[in-house]
Amino acid sequence: MAFLPESAISQGYRVIAEVSRGWVGPTLPFYEPGSWRLSQSLKLQTDSVILYIEGAVGKVSVYQDKRLLWRGEHPTLWIPLIGRGTIRLQIKGETGGITGGIYLLARSDTQAWPREPYPPPVPLCKTPSLRLNSQEALSLSPLNRTSGLCVGYDFYPPARIQKALLNRQHSLSQLSSSPADSASNQPLSQSAFVLMAVGLALLSAALPSIYEGFWKGMYASVPSGPIEALLSLLWISIGILMAAMCMRATGVFWLFLGFMVIESLTLRYFLRRLEWVWQSWLLPTGLILIVSFLAPKYVFWSLVALWALRALRLILYFPRLTYLCTGEAFLAILLISP
Repeated sequence: MAFLPESAISQGYRVIAEVSRGWVGPTLPFYEPGSWRLSQSLKLQTDSVILYIEGAVGKVSVYQDKRLLWRGEHPTLWIPLIGRGTIRLQIKGETGGITGGIYLLARSDTQAWPREPYPPPVPLCKTPSLRLNSQEALSLSPLNRTSGLCVGYDFYPPARIQKALLNRQHSLSQLSSSPADSASNQPLSQSAFVLMAVGLALLSAALPSIYEGFWKGMYASVPSGPIEALLSLLWISIGILMAAMCMRATGVFWLFLGFMVIESLTLRYFLRRLEWVWQSWLLPTGLILIVSFLAPKYVFWSLVALWALRALRLILYFPRLTYLCTGEAFLAILLISP
């Protein structure tokens, strides 16, 4: 069954072909935790054909003969195809899948596949009483055996599942991802990135020590005052918080703050160079923000790499602290070993 938007039905679009089969790649419907790819050659008999994908999860890119037609994230994709004749379609995704079906639509007198209007929104609930994993979520069996439950999914369910939820008087857990919160999959928006960049530029123009600390802080501390330290720490904290939101792990932000406090106390006691604690994070935070904006899925590894690079710099700057930490770790291993 093809579930079409009301606007498509009112405009006279019909399903002229169901093309959920025949793809090189995973078999529809599917949900992949990693990247996936589908490819197939199709023959278009007429112009103005619409490729309709229902139940898309995650960011999807659609190519026609190496030409990018669509890139974005939405549960229903409405993509006009170009020209007629034999074309090559490729559909790629970073993570997720297609949990519904793929159809060709056109304003035609021939109806080759049954259709229904896309179901209305499913009522929302708070705490799921039935939690379905990615495999169970593609089946109607768990829903048909029960009724009136609060059901939780790893992704927003396709139209056939939504219809079953409504028929069995189920509700959808608010913990499930939905079209309304699809923007949360792009945590660092363009406006947030621009505001952080403008904020750093203004701080660097008003306080030269911040500018020097940005470029020299990784290998040397620059003398500064309390105002520079406070504003720089604020900028760094907001940047790391954005990166943590990008990873959907706010615990990383609190771990970062904890390490900042420990480093402040340690370096103040041993090195008398407190400025290095925050100046050494100015450049890494800027790099993490760029990664969060351009390639969000690599934020965690970029944070780990920059943290390791900064730790290596600390080791080279003060090797005695490294020896002390290594000795304590070795003693801990001896104590906990059987």
